[in-house]
Amino acid sequence: MTFRWFGWHQHHVKMIDGTTASMPDTAENRAAYPQHSAQKEGLGFPIIRIVVALSLATAMLCSAAMGPYSGKERGNHE
Repeated sequence: MTFRWFGWHQHHVKMIDGTTASMPDTAENRAAYPQHSAQKEGLGFPIIRIVVALSLATAMLCSAAMGPYSGKERGNHE
């Protein structure tokens, strides 16, 4: 069996993608992931930001990170 390299100029190419997700409105989640400042107090759910790095050749998850959502830092609330 011959292994074929799926890369670009012998480099392992990775894709970076991110998303957000809402979580249940519990005291623990609110403490770790504060409510977004655009939401009125007591309304809405805690939001988490998730970023992953995937291998372009195999779609294998190479790394992942999670943290509190703080907006897109552009002044708008999307």
